[in-house]
Amino acid sequence: MRSTEGVHDGAVGKLSDDRIIAFLGPEVTVNLPQPFAIVGKTQRDMASSFADLGAIRMQKEMPFLAGVRAMKNAPDELVKKCRHGLDAIRLCIQLSNHTNEYLADKLGIDKGHFSRIMQGKAWFPDTKRIDLMSLCDNRAPAQFDALMTGCELIELSKDARIRELEAQLAAVRAA
Repeated sequence: MRSTEGVHDGAVGKLSDDRIIAFLGPEVTVNLPQPFAIVGKTQRDMASSFADLGAIRMQKEMPFLAGVRAMKNAPDELVKKCRHGLDAIRLCIQLSNHTNEYLADKLGIDKGHFSRIMQGKAWFPDTKRIDLMSLCDNRAPAQFDALMTGCELIELSKDARIRELEAQLAAVRAA
């Protein structure tokens, strides 16, 4: 730990290993990679530039090691009530609890166009269906398509097979 005595808030310095250090206060020191350096500015300018980094103090740890949510099937009784593909898309969105604005942004669709899609005045792009289902974590549109064509969706992932085999094992143990 380096001593910070005599260093004022917002001070910026360079470490021996070419990293930039920003001292934001008595408890917060941020090490930044070299490309983040602000070249040709006075110490006061640097202090104001690094003042925006105060948000770093509030940032929470990102859950990189958390499990990825698996895509689920929508309840069959709800899918059966869909009259057409747009109803299945609406169901997909409603089950996700995401706002239309959020989904439009993530899918790269203009908000006005997305609104017209939801009103049935424009078509939902086929190239975005998989992305929509991934964002919403459910397969309502695919389930609707399967239902309308007399087919059944079967999950092909290894996780589904593992769950199936574990259920069989549990049944054998119970017998």
